[in-house]
Amino acid sequence: MPQVTTNSFEITRLPTTRYYGYDVSFSPAVDQKFWRKRTKLVAHLMVRVHPDLFPGRGRFLYDGAAIGYAHEALHNALRGLRTFHVTLRSDRPADPTERGAYAITLKQASREAITATHISKFLLIRQTTNNLSDQKKAFFINESQEIHGSIFELRRGIFHSVRPALGRVTVLVDTTVAAFYQPIPLMDAMMTVLRTRNARDLYNLNDQQWRNVTKLFKGVIIIEEKPDKRRRDDPGRRRKILDFHRDGALFEFENSDGINITIEQHYRAAHNIRLTQPRLPGVVLKKPPRHQRYEIVPMELCRIAPEQIYKKQLPEGSRDAMVRFSTLRPDDKKRRIQSVSESYNNCEAMKDAGMVVASRPMDVNATLLPTPKIRFGRNNAIDVRNGAWNVVSQTVYSIAGQEYNWAVLNLAPTDIDMTTLGRSVSELLDCARNLADPWGGPEALKTALEQLMNEVAGKAGGQALDSALKQNEFFVFVVLPKDAAGPRATVKFWGDMVHGIVTQCVRVDKFKNLRQGQSSQYWNNVLLKINARLRGENFRVQGSTVFNRFFSGSNPNDRPPPLTMIVGADVGHPGPNVRKPSVASLSFNQDRHGIKYGAISRIQEPRQEVIDDIRNMFHSAMNTLMTREGRPVSNIIVFRDGVSEGEYKRIAAEEIEIIEATIRYNFENHPKIKGTGTPLPKLTFIVVGKRHHTLLFPLDRNFNDGKGNCKAGVVVDEGIVQPNVHDFYLQSHSAIQGTSRSSHYIVLKDEVFGGRTKELQELAFSLCHIYAKATRSVSIPAPVYYADLACGRDSFHYEPGKEDALRASDSASITSGGDSAPFNINPWKEEFKERHGRLANSMYFL
Repeated sequence: MPQVTTNSFEITRLPTTRYYGYDVSFSPAVDQKFWRKRTKLVAHLMVRVHPDLFPGRGRFLYDGAAIGYAHEALHNALRGLRTFHVTLRSDRPADPTERGAYAITLKQASREAITATHISKFLLIRQTTNNLSDQKKAFFINESQEIHGSIFELRRGIFHSVRPALGRVTVLVDTTVAAFYQPIPLMDAMMTVLRTRNARDLYNLNDQQWRNVTKLFKGVIIIEEKPDKRRRDDPGRRRKILDFHRDGALFEFENSDGINITIEQHYRAAHNIRLTQPRLPGVVLKKPPRHQRYEIVPMELCRIAPEQIYKKQLPEGSRDAMVRFSTLRPDDKKRRIQSVSESYNNCEAMKDAGMVVASRPMDVNATLLPTPKIRFGRNNAIDVRNGAWNVVSQTVYSIAGQEYNWAVLNLAPTDIDMTTLGRSVSELLDCARNLADPWGGPEALKTALEQLMNEVAGKAGGQALDSALKQNEFFVFVVLPKDAAGPRATVKFWGDMVHGIVTQCVRVDKFKNLRQGQSSQYWNNVLLKINARLRGENFRVQGSTVFNRFFSGSNPNDRPPPLTMIVGADVGHPGPNVRKPSVASLSFNQDRHGIKYGAISRIQEPRQEVIDDIRNMFHSAMNTLMTREGRPVSNIIVFRDGVSEGEYKRIAAEEIEIIEATIRYNFENHPKIKGTGTPLPKLTFIVVGKRHHTLLFPLDRNFNDGKGNCKAGVVVDEGIVQPNVHDFYLQSHSAIQGTSRSSHYIVLKDEVFGGRTKELQELAFSLCHIYAKATRSVSIPAPVYYADLACGRDSFHYEPGKEDALRASDSASITSGGDSAPFNINPWKEEFKERHGRLANSMYFL
């Protein structure tokens, strides 16, 4: 049977050495959420302060929280209880009274010894590196690259995780990339962010600049550099930025003598430091109400501490650099993974434990699913090659109406005049008109949009415009400037929430300089989105037996199969340190063909994974489909995105149970179904995961796409799958560049297929070919992508400016009430607007 190579390495011998459990405590206390600092202190104790007692890092395995495991030889030396005093500033044992000193106490917690088999294998694997800039399952090496014009640098890292498989335990190894703050002076960093070379430009920042730098630097660790206090072996005290203060070093406070002096005067008197930039924003390290008064240090004395990972979304200008740096060809990625696995044989912790990991990755059996064809208009079906097809020279499967009305709004007239725009988009020339000045804020843009509608109504007639809007036969084409975030949000709120008007936005820099061949491809892709938003169909899949069994074909004389409902569900969460609601979205097919989809979005408590309002959302989606088709649903297949392994049981217990109750309620109360004896629909619920680290590399040349990746359609359902879980890996797309990553499907409930996994795999693969705005198969089923897109539009549901105001109000409540102030979602729900009813049938989220 054909095989593929994975990035999983089998543990061929489980550990046998005896260990004793120990409680690990710190004085002064270090909260467990600061696991990196706790790990760093223990590692410093072992590697730097007492290498005689801890030869290598394998004698004591520490989980970063409160538990450690002492090797039998170390246990005999510790005698059950030992306290050590360390400071990160020195490699010698610390004086207990020394500033920055910590007492680390190791206290025996278990009387009986345990074998290493009972210890997390990951703790052993983790000892392969002494790197202290690691995360819980990744460590980062010295290979790095600065992002030009940015305060970040990119570093390559290695991810490894111990995972159970059927009949074996494996180590999963992958490469990863993360952004780190550059350890540079804070003043230089802020000037880089604000794109200035003059420090004086930081004296009077406007409100938007102030919000931007506060958002970027809040929580960053800095080191204050005081020349009079620095020792050669002292890296300085690490402090966290809480905020900035506009008074800077001119801020006045009352000193110990009861005299009001400025921070500038204090540093001159106490430290003999003459500040050169006292008007720079002050760095706030403490502030009321948690503390009695502010503690502010001068920015010019602050340096960003090294080894700090940036966990938020990178600014737009840095994302391309991240993609380029993280892209590795399959052969290169495989070679790096292999080199890491070889280091396991030299790991002291694993040798001490008697643990052995195979030197080469596992090969597992795989199959190649049949690839469907893509059917366009005029019954023209074309082949899919390497996961892609060409729309050029094709006609879309169907359009919703006979003719459309449209208007063009140019928000970038300084970048492209209407004559040039007309030549670039010849299809739009007849109705193009330059109606707006460059982006002048939300109010100016709303005025321009209303003026545009008045112009259209005047030319077409008010009744004609109303009719076109009701039939989704009118749309507004908006040319955005390069800096598009603000105007796009205003346009989408105006169209999606207020007026129910389909809008299509394009950035001027995306098409202005396209060559002839590129131009037709670009505009074809734009028109695919427009047609789908206007309720047309771009293409269908053909040749999939399973897809045809669940969905009606194009022949109106065909007897329709039982009505099938496909649902994509996702929850999008705010980034780290961002206080705003999570957003849950449900996408669902609106026709019996499984091609057109609608979406419902709701907000809920931040970082809550279970969909809070799934009962009402599912009820609405189910009734919409049954009303339009005029018959009850027979099959319901739910693809749920964004669920971690630890949440499987909770999702099964809560969401599936609510969905089942909603199905029963609908059938018992629907006026055309209740009392008819119609059986309840069958339900299948699958979790789809794309944020995982399992990789598949082709061994069989028939599986190779020519770039070193597996062909689209390769599926693995043995060897590396989990015990006691019904799961499989499906490589459904072909990467344009770099290494392809399969998607992981976990079946939590299956009534529709009854365990016929190959049918489920084929249906999922077919659904990866109906993503309306792509001419390629995608990595997850299209309904899941639609739900993800709907989640990503949460900011468009607020009137422009409201989201910033809500976040500012929340920050103010924290300031007055302390960091532990609970999040109040009610103001957010009041401002969150529903999608306009006119777009109920539209795939507006594309």
